[in-house]
Amino acid sequence: MIGAHAHPGAGPAQLRAWWRCEPVPGCAGGDWVDVVALPRGALAVTIGDAAGHDGQARALAAVLRSAIRRELLRGLDPGDVLARALTEIAALSDMGEMFATAFVAVVDPITGRVRYASAGHPAPVFMPDEDGRAKGCGSAQVLPGGGPVLSDLFAGRNLWPTRSTTLAVGDRLALFTDGITEARDQHGTQFGMSPLLAHRLRALPPEQIVPALFAEVGAYSPGRPRDDQAVIVLARVAARPARPTAPAVGHAVVVPGPARPAARRGAQVFVPAGATRRYGMGGGGTPGDPGLVALTNVHGTVPR
Repeated sequence: MIGAHAHPGAGPAQLRAWWRCEPVPGCAGGDWVDVVALPRGALAVTIGDAAGHDGQARALAAVLRSAIRRELLRGLDPGDVLARALTEIAALSDMGEMFATAFVAVVDPITGRVRYASAGHPAPVFMPDEDGRAKGCGSAQVLPGGGPVLSDLFAGRNLWPTRSTTLAVGDRLALFTDGITEARDQHGTQFGMSPLLAHRLRALPPEQIVPALFAEVGAYSPGRPRDDQAVIVLARVAARPARPTAPAVGHAVVVPGPARPAARRGAQVFVPAGATRRYGMGGGGTPGDPGLVALTNVHGTVPR
C-alpha cells in the first residue's frame, strides 16, 4: 500500500504525509499505517506492528487501527488513545500471547506542535530542515521512547506518556516498523538506524524519502523480505500562495501603488472592460472584496 496526504493549512505552512506499507509476500500483514484528519484541523498519523504474519496478526492490526482512530476522533491525547484502545480490544476477547507495537502522533498545522506516544514501537527519526538552517547545524535525531507494547497484560492501565516536539517549516518526521531497521544482509547484520540518520537520506525532498528508504533496504537485504515493512514521512512544508483571482468588471478593487497622483495607495477604483488584460493581476481573494483583491503592475491611467 502506497499513499500520500496533503493537509489543508490555515497559516504559512501545510502538513503533508507519504507512506508505504508492504507485507511479507504471500503472508497476511501485521503492519499498518493510518492518517486521520481531526475535527479541529489537526492531523494524526499512526503506525503499528502486530506480531506475526498470519491471519491473527492481520486481524489484531485491523481492530487496533480502528480503535485508535476512534479514540483520536474523540480528541484524546496520544497516550490516552493507546490506553483506551488497548482496554477496548482486551475487553472483546483474550489476546493470549498476541501483542502489538504502535506509535501515535497528533500535529497542529499552525504551530507545528507534535504530541506523540509510543507503545514499544521503534523510535521515530526527527529530520530538521537543512535549507533554512546554518550549514553543519541541525542533525537528525531519534525521539525519546515511550511505554510498553500493547498486550492484555497492561489493559486498564495508562502507561504511555504523551510527549511533545515541534516541527518548524521544512522539518520532517520519519516513522517506521522494525521490518526496516531489522532487515539483514547476507551476513546477518541488521540495516539499523544509521541510514535513517545519514545525510544522504534526510537531504532528499520529503516526497522522495519513502521510496529511497525502501530502495536502500531492498539493496541491503536482497531477496524475499523476512518481515512486514512500513514507513511514514510527515513534513511541515511552506504553504503555496493562493492563485490570483480576477475581479469582475465594475467591481471595486484596491490599487496597491499609485497609477497616477489621484490614485493613491489603497484608493478604490472600478475595473473597466478589458482591465485584466491591460493591467497585470496580483494578490488573491474574492471578486468584489476590496480588502482582498488588488491590481498590481498597473501601467498608465486607471479609469474611475
